[in-house]
Amino acid sequence: MNNKLSLDNRNSRMIDLTILFIILIGFYLRVSNVFDQVPWDGEDFMAGRILESKTIVTDGAFPGVSKPLWQLFVALGYQIMGFRLFVGSLLSVMFGTAIIALVYKCCTILVNKNSGVVGAVLVSSMLTFIHFSRLPQAPMASLFCMLLGICLYLYIDRNRNVDLKWMILVGFVMGFTIVLHSIYFIPAFLTVIVWELINEYSYARKLQVRILRFIGRSFVLLASMLLPILIAEIIVRVCRSYGLSASSWLGGAYLQMFDPFPDPSSFSDFFSYIVVFVQTDGMFIAILFVLSLIFAIQQFVVTKSMIWLKIVAFFVIPFMLLELSIFTKGLALKKYYVIFMIGVPIMIGCCISIVFDRVRLFRRLNLSFQLAQWFLIVILLGSNYLRARPRIQWTSGVDTTFVAIQALEAENLYYATDLGDFYFDHQSNAYKLTEELSQSILPSNNNLVAITVEGSCDCFKNDDVCQSELITLQHFDEEMLKMLHAVQGYGPDLFGSLKPNWCHVLYLY
Repeated sequence: MNNKLSLDNRNSRMIDLTILFIILIGFYLRVSNVFDQVPWDGEDFMAGRILESKTIVTDGAFPGVSKPLWQLFVALGYQIMGFRLFVGSLLSVMFGTAIIALVYKCCTILVNKNSGVVGAVLVSSMLTFIHFSRLPQAPMASLFCMLLGICLYLYIDRNRNVDLKWMILVGFVMGFTIVLHSIYFIPAFLTVIVWELINEYSYARKLQVRILRFIGRSFVLLASMLLPILIAEIIVRVCRSYGLSASSWLGGAYLQMFDPFPDPSSFSDFFSYIVVFVQTDGMFIAILFVLSLIFAIQQFVVTKSMIWLKIVAFFVIPFMLLELSIFTKGLALKKYYVIFMIGVPIMIGCCISIVFDRVRLFRRLNLSFQLAQWFLIVILLGSNYLRARPRIQWTSGVDTTFVAIQALEAENLYYATDLGDFYFDHQSNAYKLTEELSQSILPSNNNLVAITVEGSCDCFKNDDVCQSELITLQHFDEEMLKMLHAVQGYGPDLFGSLKPNWCHVLYLY
């Protein structure tokens, strides 16, 4: 008996060390090069609420209607780290790394610790989660709140202690999805509600009691999920009564969830989410998931265990919601496919652990599950790393250019790039380079000119004339321009090799 306890403790410590290793690997994959990996497109800046967050700091303004709590998070990051575009990405990295631990916990509660290890490996290394964890946007923060609430529910459900106060806590935690990224509100709510329905079906109670309990808990969950945004709305109304301009958080959440998009839909659109899944994370993960889905359904049919029904629902509910959204929003939500993708590592992890437990070959050869587990970890991490490498290695060159500009300490700075407004519009000696302004600039040998042109930096390195450069600098005296730096930026493609898209060039004038 003591030997068995000692072995169990040793295995438990080994699993804890394994999870710590997986979390560290996941953090490395997310944070690698993130300081110079910021989206270039101006629309992505707006989507990440980067400019609004800066206004909160510089002007003391209230958050706007879109993702207001995320705006506050980013604004707080600006207060601590200064106006740097990677602040939003770092926040996303933190939430994305924490999700690894939550997936491990969910799988552990649903099946066992071994399933948690496999699920954690997948979510730490799949390109989908690495990609979203590096964007300066709110999806991973909202997914974190959704998963945290679901983990709480699974924990109290396992202990058969789902009373109203716990349901209020679950709803309150998941309710922060509304003020972070409200698209996650509905799948979070429906997932817990369906699990409640499954529980009520399992319990030996009268039908009338089941219905009343289900309706009561559904109402409590919905009301508690609305608490965060209602509290925020009260604060907004009070501020308005004192003459302060504050946007309605409730109105913003409504617009995000229910404002229709006019994009037409075709039959092929309904396969778009599956195509994105396979293209992003590869055929190996897709096949592994399909086999796991079949296995989970088979286990439910054979064992009648509601655990397997819950595991399947974790993926199916968000997936079906996104499929139904095609009727009203077209493919406007295509970039949020991560909502249902979170069910993929959970389902694969739960199924693989059961399969390995039942394979007698490991017992005959006296091989432990831990050894097979580490072999699987190496295979999954290696294959997923190869797919994620283009995203990990991508650099926009933006932050490198900004650091070089700050180090030069020029008398005046003239910038011709969309990023300049974010970095320099609050500096008294920085000016946006327009054609009218360029005609009046006189050389002083202490003016710094920063421009961004499309393509490779090769023409600058070879001292050739770049046509795009001539358009911006046509009114400058070329003999007085001295090139100091040329920083290469690459496109944010998810697949294939990196291709040079932009060149950031600094001149002394």
